[in-house]
Amino acid sequence: MGRRPMGDTRRRQILEGLLRAVAKHGLRECNMSRVADEAKLSRGILHYYFSDKEEMLGALVDHLREENFRHFAGSVGRMKGPWERLRSVLRYPARRFGRERGAMLAKVWVEFWGLSSENERVREFVLRLQSDLRELLRLLIQDGQDQGVFRRDVPAKHLATILMGALEGMVLQWRFAPREAPFAATARSLERVLERVLRG
Repeated sequence: MGRRPMGDTRRRQILEGLLRAVAKHGLRECNMSRVADEAKLSRGILHYYFSDKEEMLGALVDHLREENFRHFAGSVGRMKGPWERLRSVLRYPARRFGRERGAMLAKVWVEFWGLSSENERVREFVLRLQSDLRELLRLLIQDGQDQGVFRRDVPAKHLATILMGALEGMVLQWRFAPREAPFAATARSLERVLERVLRG
């Protein structure tokens, strides 16, 4: 059956409910009933718009990608130099994970990672989220190299991949040992190290 377009309010209500359900119960134990409870909607309404959980997860990934894009488009556009633009992207996770919503997103991200090795659809979702940020980092680093601000002896693509690994590793460590790996403080240290590496 074809799905009717959802209004912005209803769409956010369902997807935010899914986000809370995954954070609370994990991907394996998250089902339509639990999503309906978190969204404060009936299961019938959820099934009217989504045929199953995987379809909902795909919509959630797109929802988060759009949210990230809106932030990056605004923050990067306000900065003048290559380093300032790159730094604004690096500071986004620190600001986000320092809030209640950020902690919930970190739980969900770890859940996606955990199932990505055994579930092809979940792996596709993870790759979609990763590819956006990796490409943005590559473009910003390449711009700095083209302007002679960043070192040129390492390809921008490799530097972006290394930086992605550092950011994702920080999320994992903060998720499991927040006292030993406080995200904001570690992110500031990463920023200082990265500036020295990029500027040579």
